[in-house]
Formats: sequence, structure tokens, C-alpha cells
Amino acid sequence: MWELMSNTHLFTAENLNSVGMLINLLALYNMVQVLPAGIAMLEASNTKNLTRPDNVFCLETLQSAFIQCEVKFHLRPVNTDHYPIISSIDLNPDRMNPPPQLNYHDTDWDLLNTSLANCLDMINQPKELTNQDQFHTTFKALTRVISEMVEEQVPKVKPSLYLKRWWSKDLDQERRHVHKISRKARAKTVQRNHPIHEEYRVACNQFSENIKKAKDSHWNEWLESLTETGIWNFHRYTTSNPADQIHMRIKTLQDPQNRPDTNLNGTQDNICKSQLLYDTFFQPPPKNDFIDPNYEYSPPVCKFWPITNQQIQRVIDQLAHHKAPAPMESATLSLLKVCLCSSHILDLSSK
Repeated sequence: MWELMSNTHLFTAENLNSVGMLINLLALYNMVQVLPAGIAMLEASNTKNLTRPDNVFCLETLQSAFIQCEVKFHLRPVNTDHYPIISSIDLNPDRMNPPPQLNYHDTDWDLLNTSLANCLDMINQPKELTNQDQFHTTFKALTRVISEMVEEQVPKVKPSLYLKRWWSKDLDQERRHVHKISRKARAKTVQRNHPIHEEYRVACNQFSENIKKAKDSHWNEWLESLTETGIWNFHRYTTSNPADQIHMRIKTLQDPQNRPDTNLNGTQDNICKSQLLYDTFFQPPPKNDFIDPNYEYSPPVCKFWPITNQQIQRVIDQLAHHKAPAPMESATLSLLKVCLCSSHILDLSSK
């Protein structure tokens, strides 16, 4: 399989049995031979016979990551009989390209409310819903109007991979100013007494101080906005290792059913992970729910009171900001700012 054909005298029954155990283990763990066959790895000191006692194996999924795996005969150190094996593996991670996100902080909410009011007038006015089809029709119309207005009026920003939450436009302008002074100071390197060097030193110190103030201000604002549930995030941030980011992501998941028609086995994709979690925790309804259609229910224990706009607004206020509940794609912040559709939501809630 890998030994030189000139060493057929080594193919004894004992050696073949030992090799058979190795081949079975390679097949069991789905490993392949990376180092090409027929290459000598050792030169006997006395007989100068070339053999191959060394080899390189890896998982089949990692074979494509090997850039090279070859023997460098000219790099063999003195007084040694083994030839060095040089392996180069591509470990560069795939670069993420996040899609543009909605920037609610720079949204003109007055313009959004005006546009939303005009669009709401074009759909059916709220009325009492009497069946399930009317509910779904009204819900889809309301969702479509809000999503279209958010998509049209809310500006988009493409997040940077190196984005810091405490960074601001003022710091960006100050950074450009410091770089401009730095180029001028670089041009006057020979003239050490030129005032541009002192100006550059003062600008760097001021920029560093403003960065510290921005970090402290952002941290204090976040602490003041903590809720009962957010205090657990604060505990996790303060007790975890800042360099340990493995707990911030879902690890590789395995499909317990091993369905061959899906791509959920050992997946790393977030969409597939979400689908696998959904299929695991939310089982499909049974074909027969065994509910007697003629069952006589007990009378209600209390009188039903219709839901009011105040109750709906109170629930919306308790939602977390920037959270996008399914199936509506717009974040909760848009609902907190938009109050024109409360009558439509009330109509849906009463159903």
C-alpha cells in the first residue's frame, strides 16, 4: 500500500497481519494516506537500504486542506537515517461576509410614521375577525406593510468585522485628523524641533483619552439599561474569560436521526443548526389528535374581557430592543416607535 516494491521481503505473514489491523483502523475512522506511496523515508546506515517506516494519515475531510506533504531528502540532518517530511496545511478560516443590517439609530421616525399611516389607509380597515382566513389575511397585510416601510425608510449599514460598539463618528473624524498630523510629522522627521511633533503628541494623547471615555460611557449606559434578564448577561461578561469566545456560538450539531436526505449531519451552518433545533424541539403534530368533536366543555370560570390597546402597548414595551420575533422580520424597536398600527394589532389579538 505504501512500501517500496523493492522491499517485498518485508511482506511476511506477521507483518501483513499487523498492517491489516492498521488498515482496518484507517477505514473505521475514515482516514486517508496523504503522503504519496513509493517514497522512501529511511536509509539504513549499514546496508543503505531504503524503507518506509513513517507515514502521514489524516481524516478524509481534511485532505483538501493539505497544500503539500512531501519528503525533503536534501534537508536530512547529519548522523540521521530518517528523511524529514514537510507538511503544509491551509488553516485560514473562511472570511465572513455579513449582509447589511438595518440602522434604527439613524432612522427618521416621523417620516416612517407618516409613510406607514398612508400605507395603512390603503389596506382594509380593522374589523372584527370571524374566521381563521380573515386573521391570516389581516396578519399578512399588516406584516407586509411594516416590513416594506422599514425596508424603505430605515437606512442600512454594512457591519465591519472589526466594529466596536463604543465607536462613534466623532472618533472616526478624530482618527482621520490624527493620521493627517502623523503624515505631516513624518515629513518633518529630520527637524526634531519642529512644532508639528508636539502637536502630533498632544493629538495622540487626546485621541487615546477620548477612546477611554467612549468605552466607559458605553459601558455605563449599558449597565443603566440592564433589566431583570439582562443581569445574567452582565454576570457572564464579568466572570468569563475575555479570550474565550467558544461559548458565544453553538457547537457542531449531529442529527440524531441521521437522515440521508438532509445536510444536518455535523453541520457548521447557522441556518442548518436552527433547522435542526427546530425539528428536535418542535415535533410535527400527530395525524390524529384524538379529540372528540362532540365533547362538551365545562362553562368558563370567568367572563372574557377584550384586549385593550394599553395592554398591547405594555407588552410591546417589555420586549427587548432590536429583537426580531418570527415571522416578522422587522425588529422590536420598530414596534416601539410605531404606534399607528395599534388598532390593527388589537384586531389580531382579539381573535
